[in-house]
Amino acid sequence: MNHRIAIIQIYRVERRIEIDAEGATAEEACMSAELGIVDTPAFDDPGWTEYRTLESDTIHPA
Repeated sequence: MNHRIAIIQIYRVERRIEIDAEGATAEEACMSAELGIVDTPAFDDPGWTEYRTLESDTIHPA
């Protein structure tokens, strides 16, 4: 006899992109980005890389 089950996986996703930003120091350049002075690339910009880590998974009757 077959039974329908659900498998639920929870992931942590980390996205990363490197861009050039003006500033006297690296810290000032980061602050410019935090304040919105430097534009963040679009979500679908090909420069983004994604890393996924499986946090947990559960299996139970559907």
